[in-house]
Amino acid sequence: MLKELYLIARPSGLKRLIAVLVVTVLQATVQTIAVFSLLPFLSAVSDIAAFRRSALGRLFVQVVGQGSSDHRIMLAAGTLALGILVLGNGLSLFSDHYRTKFAFSVAQDLRVRLLRQLVARRYEYFLGINSSVLIKNLVDDVGKVGADLVLPALDLVSRVLIVVFMAIAVLFVEPLVVVIGGVVVLAYNRLVMHPIRRKAHATSGAILDGIRQLHFEIFQALGGIKQILAAEKGGYFVNRVGQASSRMVRAMARVPMYAALPRSGFEVLVFGGMIVWVMSSIVAGENLAVLMPRIGFIAVVAYRVMPSLQLMFAQAALLNSSRQALDEVTGLLREQDRWLAAGQPPADLGEDRLGWSHSIRFERVSFGYQGADGPAVAELDFKIGKGERVAFVGPTGSGKSTLIDLLIGLLEPTGGRILVDDRPLDAGRIGPWRRTIGYVSQDLFLLDGSIAQNVAFGCDDDELDRARVLEIAEIAQARAFIETGQASGLDTVVGERGVRLSGGQRQRLALARALYFNPSVLVLDEATSALDPVTERNVTEAIRRGGGEVTVVTVAHRMSTVKDYDRIHFLENGRIVFSGSYNDLVENEDRFRSFIADSV
Repeated sequence: MLKELYLIARPSGLKRLIAVLVVTVLQATVQTIAVFSLLPFLSAVSDIAAFRRSALGRLFVQVVGQGSSDHRIMLAAGTLALGILVLGNGLSLFSDHYRTKFAFSVAQDLRVRLLRQLVARRYEYFLGINSSVLIKNLVDDVGKVGADLVLPALDLVSRVLIVVFMAIAVLFVEPLVVVIGGVVVLAYNRLVMHPIRRKAHATSGAILDGIRQLHFEIFQALGGIKQILAAEKGGYFVNRVGQASSRMVRAMARVPMYAALPRSGFEVLVFGGMIVWVMSSIVAGENLAVLMPRIGFIAVVAYRVMPSLQLMFAQAALLNSSRQALDEVTGLLREQDRWLAAGQPPADLGEDRLGWSHSIRFERVSFGYQGADGPAVAELDFKIGKGERVAFVGPTGSGKSTLIDLLIGLLEPTGGRILVDDRPLDAGRIGPWRRTIGYVSQDLFLLDGSIAQNVAFGCDDDELDRARVLEIAEIAQARAFIETGQASGLDTVVGERGVRLSGGQRQRLALARALYFNPSVLVLDEATSALDPVTERNVTEAIRRGGGEVTVVTVAHRMSTVKDYDRIHFLENGRIVFSGSYNDLVENEDRFRSFIADSV
């Protein structure tokens, strides 16, 4: 586990990690010195004459001054102990803050790194995974890696160093205490803590499953809130969320018990052991006055070491109980390694846009989804000239949207190839190619932000060209409702997925977004289905007037949208059955006439 945590933390800065470890070692060293600085003070206060005769006392007197009075020696010992104690605690506060800052910066870097890797993956990946799982990975699991794994691991190193340094130092003063204490701690770890860690690990798995299910159920409930309210099914989804939450809570309720057991056990071991030591000394007839400085010193050591011992085992249990989150995150990272090995993420060669001058061509292109019985599209062979307007029509399930995803580069052909100006659209050209495309999907997505932010999609506010937004809104037939129907104009917040707008308004904003960056290819997948016929006609005319050399590729069910297009391809069962202009197809293809009649 520590090796995996190191591999996760290293990208955040090896020098910073080394600095954290150096500060941690320094903290343990000063803490040990601070505790042992009490020994001269306790010895001097208890019996100054005996202290002067001891080896430690003679060394201390030489430092203070041979002619120093007893009063001065005791004050010097007390001042030294107090100063080192203040220094040690100050350093401990700084070290704790430094470790915490580093741990959460690791989580922050990891979250950004994972998201950057995820958005580099191809579209097929997201077809096979629920978004709620990825949200949990990026928010909960990465957060637990920082708070419940990296930070406890660093704290564990700190506590181990403190205990080891203290034990080594005490070994020179009370070797028997160290030997007996070590045996007791090891036995306690084996007999008590080992079973607790196994149970904590099982509880961690139950909590992870509960969190995953809870995310899924909440995501389902809120994602379909309109349909849920319309069908009066709120109670059903509330019950599902409640059941998932109940299972998670039952597992989480056991965690504090596992965390408290080390503290309670060590209190009994440490202070019980000291009581037994004093009682055995009384029975043996030892002089308690001579013994008290040693007992006081060991009591101080125990006071300083016991929290570290408690935290060591508590943090070990926390690391074990949070292992599942680490497995989830490292699983995502290993997935990315497999994608890189397979050459999956599209490489971006740095071009802003892919310049092209004459054609886009599909050569016998086929594609099949994983697990499907057959290909979604097969043997597609067609050509789109620069500046042409081309439409793809056909019944539902005929492969139109898959064809569009192939054209955009979201999907990679499983057979054949796509050429742009007779050059294959390979991984190195995908990024620049996408930047030449303005795309409006049938499943509209709007940011929960302002109208201007939605049109200038992906632009920071200081880069946003408001004049350009209004210009494009005019072409998309959106300017009127922006300026007259919205109280804040371009700054009107549209709500989650544009819930405050009508379907037609959302579609017009999506059109404006597609046109904002001056695309050379405009891809419209059912882009005007929510518009009335008059608005649809106005939008189509405005795009044609303002498009210049824009190549328009459309998927449509309403034939009024594509009547004057240069070419219409009719798809059925993933294949192009026939192609031609609207008038030619009406005149020569019975199936096309039937399709028009059915679509009216």
